[in-house]
Amino acid sequence: MKSTIKQYQGIILPLLGCTVFAVYWLVFGWQPMDRVELPLAAWIHSAAGRSDVVDGAIIFFNRWWGEFVCVVLIYLSFLAVAIWSTPWGEDRRRILGFSGVIFATWIVANFIGEGLIEPAVVRHSPAYLLGDDFTDLAELHEREVKVRSAASFPSNHGTVFMLVFTMSLYRYGRKAWLLFPIATVLSLPRCLTGAHWVGDSLVGSLLMTWLIGAVVMTTPLRTVVDRIEQLAITLFPHWLSGPGGVVSLPCKRVDTDARRSEPPPIAKAG
Repeated sequence: MKSTIKQYQGIILPLLGCTVFAVYWLVFGWQPMDRVELPLAAWIHSAAGRSDVVDGAIIFFNRWWGEFVCVVLIYLSFLAVAIWSTPWGEDRRRILGFSGVIFATWIVANFIGEGLIEPAVVRHSPAYLLGDDFTDLAELHEREVKVRSAASFPSNHGTVFMLVFTMSLYRYGRKAWLLFPIATVLSLPRCLTGAHWVGDSLVGSLLMTWLIGAVVMTTPLRTVVDRIEQLAITLFPHWLSGPGGVVSLPCKRVDTDARRSEPPPIAKAG
């Protein structure tokens, strides 16, 4: 029993955090959070409609190509942190294996967030509550842009970036905290249009990915992660291993016992 508890003790804290928030939501609902976040949502959204250049940038980062840019940015940031955190001599191809783990985990997290949590909790986005302060960019510029959501919690947009942060935190330690502000900023485009609250990412996506990251990285599933990283070493070319990578070369076995038994050489008489 104790060994089982020890195997799963890493999920206790994030599970407790998710449970506390779930109880809070069941007791108080969304209204307290909405009232607290509404001034922040109005301030963030105030950038919309003031400048065609700003509006163009907001629209760009809320379309698929802008989202692709954000994904590239978070991955480059992840690579920088991973390389910086990898000890000298450790094969960097493991980073590519861990990248695959993050992607597979994101598919699961996206299903849980979009398929299970969103329909259950149903939080309306700030666009419904901003009133006269809301600027509909889709209508103003006649472009297809997500400006409102009837089920915004957690943010699927934010899940991508928060998962990279939480998974990296378990894998690479304190240096991964550098990814947190980056993940937060990259989650903002949806907030700029009024489609998401900041809390949808900083509370919803962060709590969910924290728990999912803990399940993957602190339970027996971690052995699967290690195997995937080891598999990446065999699949990817050696030049990706990085400087200081240890190369395993076949070496000729020396029978030391036989050498010890040999008599010492006799010096020739001069």
